[in-house]
Amino acid sequence: INEIFTEEVLNEVNAATYITKDDDLKEYYKTRCIFPEFEASYDESIVDILKESFNINSLFSNSCDFSNITDESCVCSDIIHKTKLKVDRTGLEGVAVTILIKEGITSIEEYTIINYDFVVDKAFGYIVTDRYDTYLFSGVINKI
Repeated sequence: INEIFTEEVLNEVNAATYITKDDDLKEYYKTRCIFPEFEASYDESIVDILKESFNINSLFSNSCDFSNITDESCVCSDIIHKTKLKVDRTGLEGVAVTILIKEGITSIEEYTIINYDFVVDKAFGYIVTDRYDTYLFSGVINKI
């Protein structure tokens, strides 16, 4: 997984085009990915990730300036990231929320369509992006 979920590979996958057309033949080719229904979720603190991978430390100390959003002096004691993703035959549904916890507080044209089916029947990783190529959800399904 660590060899596949790299920034370079993710950028390559995100830039790939899975829809092509032949204007001479008036055919529209789409690649459909067919995989089992699944649900995935994440509900954990991301403080260590922010500190170690992004070097964000001042957020958790008195040196962080929150004056644009509050008159109070405050320190962030924890950040919880929660996601839920459900994929089934009707589509994909997902929600995510990141919660910053204040210190002292306890912890959401007409073409013939030709489909090429790629059936996933083994463990797989997934990435869901929006139309602006922002990563919304990612994860790994180890057992089908």
